[in-house]
Amino acid sequence: VQPDPHADYKVIVDVVHGSDHHDHVLGSLQRLARVVNLLGYAKVPPEHVHIVAVIEGEATYAALSNAEFRKLFKMDNPNLPILHALKQSGVELLICGQAMAEHGLVDSDVGPDITVSLSALSDFVVYGHRGYSYMQL
Repeated sequence: VQPDPHADYKVIVDVVHGSDHHDHVLGSLQRLARVVNLLGYAKVPPEHVHIVAVIEGEATYAALSNAEFRKLFKMDNPNLPILHALKQSGVELLICGQAMAEHGLVDSDVGPDITVSLSALSDFVVYGHRGYSYMQL
């Protein structure tokens, strides 16, 4: 099965799986980058790729700024470079506001490439209504 370079691809990705290894980039974010790269390899033009990634659940900490990540884990956030690269490649990065509240986080605690949304649950409904396919990583 090969992607059609003439088709539009609209995907909302649920980045929900975290890791106990806070010194490594989340596998979910690496797989998301692989999706972006594979569509590019298949010659799907960037204007035909519409990906929204919603960071929630166990993955919430991956979206923290270096300052906040250091407070919790005594190291820089290793996820920020890949998040920045995803944003530069056109991926819209959202973090669930409800997950943030559950973890005692505020909007200013997240990295600069991430937008706080009301809730992952409502994000999936809204983007599903807009014709986005759901993918969980």
